[in-house]
Amino acid sequence: MNRDRDAPVWDVLRALGMEDVPILPLGAGLASEAWRVGADTPWLALRIARRDDGGATYPVEHALASLLAAQGASVPTPVRGSWEVDGWTGRAFSLMTGLDGSPATPGDQAVVVPALADFLATQQPIELDGFGPLALVDGGLRGVSTSAADGVRAWAERPAWPADGPSLASHPALGDRPDLRAAMEPLAPRVLEALVDRPTVLVHADLHEENLLVDGSAVHVIDLGETFLGPVAWDLAAIGYFLGWRIADQVTDALLARSDAHAGLRRADVDLVALAVGAYRWALDRALGADEDESDAAFLRETLERLARGRP
Repeated sequence: MNRDRDAPVWDVLRALGMEDVPILPLGAGLASEAWRVGADTPWLALRIARRDDGGATYPVEHALASLLAAQGASVPTPVRGSWEVDGWTGRAFSLMTGLDGSPATPGDQAVVVPALADFLATQQPIELDGFGPLALVDGGLRGVSTSAADGVRAWAERPAWPADGPSLASHPALGDRPDLRAAMEPLAPRVLEALVDRPTVLVHADLHEENLLVDGSAVHVIDLGETFLGPVAWDLAAIGYFLGWRIADQVTDALLARSDAHAGLRRADVDLVALAVGAYRWALDRALGADEDESDAAFLRETLERLARGRP
């Protein structure tokens, strides 16, 4: 694809001496546009910030990817970043190795479950200081917040029940759902305990189908931009939200059965934290203008039913 040689992607490729390498667009999100660099395998994934002031998370993602890859996780590995190019004044960019595979589907459960357990067992024991969103300080990664509750609030950047209080009256969706509010608000102390009184670990936070690339018997994990230091049950609760409770329960069982599983993980906390995850995701959907009211409400109701059944 050689159209519009004045586009930002060509500025990047020229700066890297790669202007003759074939490229294909991979898509665009809120913050970045992505390109495949190279027609064959191996190939590279190039992300370019969509705003001149964007791309602030790229250096953190590179450091985090290097850390995870060193521990054996199947994640993209850094190649070059705009902050590493002398004199670069264009939009921020990130160049990493490309990973083949297709987004996970329900039929991939047999390979996805053990892969997710392996990934979490690799990610969770990595010890970093602080809480919440990650930052590079003196060349190392650490959380920007000084407490678990502040970390959740700083990462969410929007209503983060119950870290910001037990009431859901001001929640953009749940404020108009008195039935769900009445069921959730009495559980706020238990949810908060599961959020802030358990071990803090690295949390990917975005383990949905499109970030799990299935390549035969391998599953690659991509998109580390949402990773933060948070509660040990968050990723498992989020897997319930994204992939369904059947997969989340199987991953939880597999993780707890491992000798290297994080000692602070409690099965009951997964359901409690799932209420916080569901409230957060519904607020995010409203902020993005996504019409997910039915699915968001259904997830919270199902989670409440699980808690009412008193799962062990």
